[in-house]
Amino acid sequence: MRDNQYRLLWTGISTSKKINGCQAADKWRRAAIHLTYTWLLPWADDEGRLRGESLWVLANILPNSGFTTAEIEKFLEELDRVQLIKWYSIDGEKFIEIQQFNELQHIRKDRFKASIYPPCGQTADNLRTNGCQLVDTCTTYNDHKDKDKDKEACTKNFLEFYDAYPNRKEKPQVLKTWQKLRKEGKLPELPILITAIEKQKKWRAEANGEFRPEWKHPATWLNKGCWEDETTTQEGADKSCLYE
Repeated sequence: MRDNQYRLLWTGISTSKKINGCQAADKWRRAAIHLTYTWLLPWADDEGRLRGESLWVLANILPNSGFTTAEIEKFLEELDRVQLIKWYSIDGEKFIEIQQFNELQHIRKDRFKASIYPPCGQTADNLRTNGCQLVDTCTTYNDHKDKDKDKEACTKNFLEFYDAYPNRKEKPQVLKTWQKLRKEGKLPELPILITAIEKQKKWRAEANGEFRPEWKHPATWLNKGCWEDETTTQEGADKSCLYE
C-alpha cells in the first residue's frame, strides 16, 4: 500500500443491493459493517487485496473504534456473505479480496503494482462458509474455543498495555513487536508490564529536578525488556535501558 493512498467511492453504494443486504442485530452494527467495507477500500492494493487477520484490521483500519476482534470477524463474515469481499486463507494466512475492485477503481497502467498477496482461488479456504480453523498470529492452540479465548486475551492485553504506556505512537509497529515477543515466549504477563510502567511513571514524577530520560518508543521499550529497569538513582544501579 502506498502512503496516503486513496480509492474511489461511488454514489451508487447508497443503493447497492449488496450493501443494503447486510444483516446485523441492530442498525448501529449494520452501519459498522458498512463503515468497515468503505474503510477497507483505501487499504487494498491495486488488485483489491489486503491482509485479513482480524487483529490487523482492528489495529490498522479501525484502530479507535472500540470494537473487538470477534466483532471485526462478524463484520468480515457478513461482507463475505453478501459477496462484497472474499475473506479467505492460504497456508494459514488470512486475506481479503474486494469483489469487483477493478470495475470500481481506475488504476493507471503506468502506476499499477502487482499484489504481493495470493488471489482467492481453488487452494483458498473461505473463512465463512468452510469454518476454517486457523492458527492466528495471536494463538498456538489447536482447540478452536481455546484459540478464540486466547486471541481475545491477546487483543485485550495489547490494547491495555498500549493505553497505559505514556508515549503512544506507531501502534501497528508496536503490535508487530508485541506479537513477535509473545510468539517467542519473551513477553511477560500483563500485570508485570503495567506495574513497571506505573513504577517508571512515579520515578519520573518524583524527579525533583534530577534528570529523567524521555519515554522510549513503545516497541523499543518492549524489545529491550525495559520492564526490568531499575528506577533507583543509587550509585551503581543498572539504568542502561532507561538512559540509553
